[in-house]
Amino acid sequence: MYDSQGNLLEKKTKISVGNWKTQRFTYDSYGRILSKIDGNRSLASKS
Repeated sequence: MYDSQGNLLEKKTKISVGNWKTQRFTYDSYGRILSKIDGNRSLASKS
């Protein structure tokens, strides 16, 4: 899933049958990644 600026908001990866890992991303107004939430709901922030 992408936003109106073409930034990737959500990425799903199939792990096994019926099991998916979802990553979510947020961006600043310049399109730089601010945060990434991985499939384990761990938050990685950029500063």
